[in-house]
Amino acid sequence: MDPLRIPKRRTEIEVTFADGSVRKVAVFLAEQASRHGGEERVRDLLESSAYFVPGIDREGDGVAFLAKDSIAVVRTDEPPWERDEVNLPLEHEVDVRLRGGKVLRGLLSYVLPPDSSRPIDYLNGSSRFFTLIEEGRVALVHKTHVLEVVLR
Repeated sequence: MDPLRIPKRRTEIEVTFADGSVRKVAVFLAEQASRHGGEERVRDLLESSAYFVPGIDREGDGVAFLAKDSIAVVRTDEPPWERDEVNLPLEHEVDVRLRGGKVLRGLLSYVLPPDSSRPIDYLNGSSRFFTLIEEGRVALVHKTHVLEVVLR
């Protein structure tokens, strides 16, 4: 193995763009995350300062550079958070209305300190994306493409 090469693992995701189009792509994640212990996750890739995400189109094997600002939702089979017995997630049933009229239904799911654990605290956090659990699958929703989040 080349000592200057960073080991990566292939991860399949589904990307819904702001215009409503959907693509299935593979992205490559580092074995070690740069901002926390453990493996890099799809969320880490989306929250990085880079403007584009490199990937491979799963249908045609072409390389694509996806503009993060054009991504409305990324669906992944990764777990939504690191599970432990001390910090259990809070979950709220919601409808999320995106620009263009599409509505997502699911659970807002997050772990925050008790003194700042309201849904509005989570939505107003510094991350670009928030986690929505749709039928057991993780959807990372880009905040800039959301018109409203309605608690059910």
